[in-house]
Amino acid sequence: MLVIVNVETGEKVRAVRGGVARWADGAVTHAARAGLRRGAEKVVSCLDAVSGEGAAERVVGEAFDGEAWVVARERYAPVESPEQLRARFTAAIQERLDAFARTRLYDGIQSACTYAASDNPAFAAEGRRCLALRDETWAAAYALLDAVLAGARPAPTLDEMWAELPALTWPEDAAAEPAGLLARARAALSRLFGI
Repeated sequence: MLVIVNVETGEKVRAVRGGVARWADGAVTHAARAGLRRGAEKVVSCLDAVSGEGAAERVVGEAFDGEAWVVARERYAPVESPEQLRARFTAAIQERLDAFARTRLYDGIQSACTYAASDNPAFAAEGRRCLALRDETWAAAYALLDAVLAGARPAPTLDEMWAELPALTWPEDAAAEPAGLLARARAALSRLFGI
């Protein structure tokens, strides 16, 4: 990017847009390039100097250094509103619970919980486990979120939050590993559809 600066005052006059320099006296230069000068005005390159970490940037200063117009930017982590933080955490927690249930071929945690009253002992055990995990997870998550929103603690990363929430594990007495459930599902499909 190119800008026009007043070399006597060190102030930025305007940006060069589309390669066209519009000078203070009304003159126009097409195909402007760095180093072009008209009176006290000079076309110079605009350099970005970025520091810090984070997903967003803000300008913290601009100045002419005699050669170029330097824009100092700082990266920072934008502050989330309480609503944004709550929405981000709840979406991540819900996806974590749903992904866990899908490891046993349920559509999600809600679907798995409906099996708590199943006549099939294996499905019933898995359904009860999912009910318990869902309740424990949300109770712990809401307590954690309330502490963050009250300023009692900083917002954790998702990995830090997972470490504080209940471990998502299947019950030992539930009928076998996912491969066993998959074999039962295939057998049921075969009976129903002859595949």
